[in-house]
Formats: sequence, structure tokens, C-alpha cells
Amino acid sequence: MVICWIRSIPSLALPLSTPSSPVSRILSLPTQRPSDGIHALQDTLILLPSSRRDSIAQNEIERAQPSAVPFEDSSQISNERYVYQDSVFPIDGHIASRLDMLDSMRRTSHWHTDLITGFSKLIPIDSSLLFAHLYDPTLTGPYSKTNLGIDFAATLPDVFADRPKATSETPLFAHVLLNLFPLASGIETYAANGPFSQIVLMSNFSTQHDQLTGRLFFTQNVTPATNLGFTFDHNDETGEYTNFQTRANAFSAFGSYAANRLYINMSIGFAEHKFKDYGGLANDNDQLNTDLKRQETSVRLSTPRAQTISQAASALFEYDVAQHHHTLRDSLGIQYVTSAPLLSLTSAHHYRAYYRGFNETYGKDEQRVRFLSNTSAIDSVGQQTYTGTIGVRLHQLKHARMQFPGIRAGVGYQLDRYIQQRAHQYLTGKVDEIQHSLFIEAALEYELSHLSVQAFTRSYLLGGKLGNTLIQAEAAYFPFTRTKQYELRAAWYGEFASQHPFYLYYRSNRFIWDNTADFKRSFASTIHAAFAASRWGGEYGVNNSTITNYTYLDSNATPAQIANLNVLEVYIQQIFARWGLSLLLRGSWQRASHNVAAVPAVTAYGNLAYQFQVVKDALQMRFGVEVFYRTRFYAPGYNTDLGVFYAQRSVAIGNYPMLNAFLSLKWKSANVFVRVFNVAQGAYGYDFFAAPHYPDRKRSFRLGVNWYFYN
Repeated sequence: MVICWIRSIPSLALPLSTPSSPVSRILSLPTQRPSDGIHALQDTLILLPSSRRDSIAQNEIERAQPSAVPFEDSSQISNERYVYQDSVFPIDGHIASRLDMLDSMRRTSHWHTDLITGFSKLIPIDSSLLFAHLYDPTLTGPYSKTNLGIDFAATLPDVFADRPKATSETPLFAHVLLNLFPLASGIETYAANGPFSQIVLMSNFSTQHDQLTGRLFFTQNVTPATNLGFTFDHNDETGEYTNFQTRANAFSAFGSYAANRLYINMSIGFAEHKFKDYGGLANDNDQLNTDLKRQETSVRLSTPRAQTISQAASALFEYDVAQHHHTLRDSLGIQYVTSAPLLSLTSAHHYRAYYRGFNETYGKDEQRVRFLSNTSAIDSVGQQTYTGTIGVRLHQLKHARMQFPGIRAGVGYQLDRYIQQRAHQYLTGKVDEIQHSLFIEAALEYELSHLSVQAFTRSYLLGGKLGNTLIQAEAAYFPFTRTKQYELRAAWYGEFASQHPFYLYYRSNRFIWDNTADFKRSFASTIHAAFAASRWGGEYGVNNSTITNYTYLDSNATPAQIANLNVLEVYIQQIFARWGLSLLLRGSWQRASHNVAAVPAVTAYGNLAYQFQVVKDALQMRFGVEVFYRTRFYAPGYNTDLGVFYAQRSVAIGNYPMLNAFLSLKWKSANVFVRVFNVAQGAYGYDFFAAPHYPDRKRSFRLGVNWYFYN
């Protein structure tokens, strides 16, 4: 590598292979499916007219890079220009070139790398008022959901396409808690221009509801390049009607290192979730009767407690066999050379473990079947999964006017261990099943000016998962490349898989089943298509899910299977932003071929807000209201013993508009916000249930601060 040393300014590394201009990098958000559950309001900037937006973006670049000198890649015949800061350090794009969509224009970046496919997705970290009041991850986004009326407890999306697949590698009891477990679906990597930290505090100072969240990390983009950091969460809440409690603690740490030809990324995560539940209201009339004092609400006599633990670890290794060299020339005519990976040897290792212990002491009036103990039982169940792969990766390469795709191929080994009680033997411990499997996989990434394509496939050739196959493909088409204001998206997900062992056989004090001879393999297919127009803030799409041999939990919370299930969703989203006002509207219509899907026919969300400067360039304010609505339907019930949702046809909920209000104040990098839930309580009665027998929040408030600390 040939390095030219120039004047001393703090360094900032950007990927040398990024095809877009600095302006489009700031304006263009990553391609997202509507089911990704990202924040409702992304970035008001993308909703402005193109001329105004380009002007704002250019001003932001000038403020962020006062000493920036544009460089030109002489190995490409184009008019693309890149913004870098001059530095006495060598600019090494090693870490930047590993991640697909780096945006370091004074923005701290967060990538989510999918655990199975290995694809990376950029998640912007924004300290603006748009996100402050929506920080709570269980409340964000225009999506209704069935939950227990309390934060950090079991949650099931009302949109069918967002629900965990029945054939997923995640055990039953972990499906409803995945949003609380770090690294559950992939690897989280952060990068910043120097040290960065964030802390969030939220409480209502009356009932027991407290939240503390923080993250701290440091990025050095010079050679050797390093990323180090950790995140933590603590959440505690007590139910206001049903007298149940939840406590969730999570911690994760990561580190990445890149120098010369070597790249290493390692992550670990740990979470503990404790839940004390009485099964919701013993009598729903206690909620509907407006004359009843709330302290007189009756509950069940049993006192079950559940503890769920999650453990995760990942390690990624890449060694460059061949590198692609870029010759750069700045505005002064000085040239230098830097490198990016071209052909790499790769190795990935992932470990995930989930454990659940359930302890129940029965009351005298509890007449239920028990298989292990008539007085008390501690049901324990768990799953451990290790996946390791080795392979080769050909990185995407742009040379002159030619664009070559990125290709990855490899072989892997998977070990699955399933742990549960022995049948009728309470004192003799657990029974284990271990499965060994071998698979092959391949991935394709192709970025063109008008088209972006990602595809992945994995097929199990030997062992316990023999015959299981996963295929996933996504494409985005941009008719106009200069602004990318219009986008056509399409995706297909297909999986042919055997049933999860816990669906086939299960042993606990309350439940014993054996479906090994009855259940068949399933095939799940989901098609997604959408048109997005950022010019006027619209998105219109459709999701169609078809599952052969669909497995679900029936009204007795035991597994059952139907031959076919089809769920169609059509959605529309519209965002307006002008003169400080912003309005987000989203509506979804769903139709299921069978009632076991348990989805509302219509869900709707609206968010109206106004933002203005209280003190120019110092203090900003944003206030507004949001409303959630879903039509009446037989929502899934929650089974405390198993920690899962199940299909039921006895209790219907919905047809109640949940209205919330919020106020945010931003001073520099600090956001102070207030949320008021269920503002219109009593105006439409008291039939505001989040799940059968579980009321949603009564009128209450949360006060919080979301504070960012930069270098």
C-alpha cells in the first residue's frame, strides 16, 4: 500500500466502493420491509421537495466536514465524488468495506447482520425529536400487537407476516420474548467517529415502572481499525390491574478488529427475564364494571413464576486472499493507493441458548391435571444451538463501467440440543436430545445503479435436519438513479422444514404430548411486493403467506396441524411533513383462510405532531398524539404454564381506539420526553384489552430522558 501523508485533521474513513454520492448517502435510508418494525417516523428530510432537500443536505455536509477535500477514484470512469477529511493517518477502508452501507457523516451507525444469511442492514441512530418519545422498543412503530398490557412481557404482532415462523430454530417459549433478547436474530455492530455513548432513563414515579438503557462504544477507523462497545438494559414493571410483575435485564458486548488482510468480529449477549403472572383477570367484568374499585379486582389464587434466560455468542473471521487497490487523487493532484477486500476466506460461528424454568404453587381451588407433582413443580425446558461455517467470499467489485456481484459459498455444521423433563419422573432430572446436521449454503449480492439484489439458500444434506431447505431473495428497483425517490421492492421467503421437536413431543407437569407419528413437514412461503415514493412519502404494499401443514397451538394450548393456511395483507402508509407539521397514517387489511391465524381484519395507526424551535439553534419542542386501532377479533390467548400464545374462539377484543399523547424537548444532544397513555380512557368505555383477560394500560404517564454523548 502506498500512502501519502498530508496535513493533520481528525480522520474519517468511508467505504471506497460505495457507489452513491455523499448527498444520496445522507438522504437514502436502507431498504426495509414494512415488517421490520422500525420507527414510524424515519427522517423528515426525505419528505421535502428535492431541491430543498439537496440544499439542506449540502449544508449539512459543509457543516460536518469544514476541511473536507473531495477525492476521485481514478480506477472508475464516472463523475462520482467522495468526501474525505485529510489526515496524517492512512485511510484504511477495511472495516468500512465489510459493511454494506456505511454513513459516517457525523452519524453514529448501527448494523444488524442476519444470523443465517449474513446480510447486513443499516439502522440509523438518530438523536432527533422524531425518535425521542418512541424510544421504548415495545411501543415503537405503527403496528398493533397482542400483549399482556405491560412492557417487556410476551408480545405477538397482529400482522401475520411479522410473527415468528412455526419452523424457526427458536423454541416455543422464546418466540414471544425475542425483542428482549440481545443478538437473538443476528449480530449488532456499531461504528462512530470516536467515542460515543447513550443513556436512557424512563419512569412514572408511582407504580413500579423503571427503565434504564445505555450503550458505550468507541471506533477507530485508522490502521489497525477497531470497534469496541457494550449495551445494557434494565426494565421493571408491575401490572396496574392484574397484579403481575415483569423484570428484564440484558447485556451485550462486541468488538471488531481489522488490519492488513485480517478481519475479526466477536459478540456476546446475555438476558434474564422474570415474570410473575396470575393468568390475567379472573373475571373480565372486573374491568368493564365502572363502579368497581380497582383495588377490588379479583385474581387467580395460584402464584406461578417463570424465568427465561438467553445466551448468545458469535464470531466472524475473514482473511483476504486477494485485494482490490484503488488509486485516489485529491483536488491538489496528490495521488495515493488504498485497498479493499476482493477474495476472502470466511468462517462464522454462532451459539444461541434459551432456558425456561416455571414454578407454580397451586391454590386449594385449583383443580387441574398434573403429571409430576400435586402440590408444586418446577418445569424446565431449554434449547442450545451451535452453527459453524467455512467458505469463500468474492466481494462486489466495480471496475471502469463494469459492476461484478458479490458471491459467498460455504459448508457448515449445526448441533441442536433439546432439554425437557422426563415423563412422570419429577425427581430424576432431564432428558436430552442431540441432533447433528451438515449443510451447504450460498449467497449473492449485486448492486447496480438501478437494481439491488440479495439472495441466499441453505440446504441440509445429512443429519437430524436432513432435507430442510431455506431460500430467500430480495430485490429493489430504482427507476431514477439520481434521486432514488421511487422504489419497487419484491421479496420471497421459502422454507421446507421439519417440525420443531417441542411441537412433536413435550414433557412438563401440566402438558404431555407426542405427535411424532402425526405431524408432517411444512412448507412456508411469503411473498412481499411494495412501491415506495419518498417524493410524497407514500408506501403501498402486499404480503401473502402460504403454509402447507401449518402447526399452531389450539384452544387447549396443545399443538395441532391443518393442511393449508393462507394469509393476505394489503397495507398503505402515507407521511406528510410541511411547516413543522408531520402526519403519519398507516392502514392494513388482512384476510386469513382459517381462523387459527387469529388476525384482526383491519389495523390502523395515526401520528400527528408539530415541531418548532423554542430557542433558535438551542432548544426544540415536538408534541403530538398517536392512535392505535384494530377491529374486533378473537385474539390469541396467553398460556402461563408454557409461556406461549394459543388460538382461542371464546373471547374477542378490539374495536377500541387507544389514544396516546407525547411531548419532547431537545437541547443539543439531550431529549426529555413525556408520554401519556390512554388519554381518552372512559370516553369509549373500559373495553381496552391488550389480550384476552389482560387489560391494556389505564391512563398513565412516563417521563424519560434520552441523552447522547459524543466525542
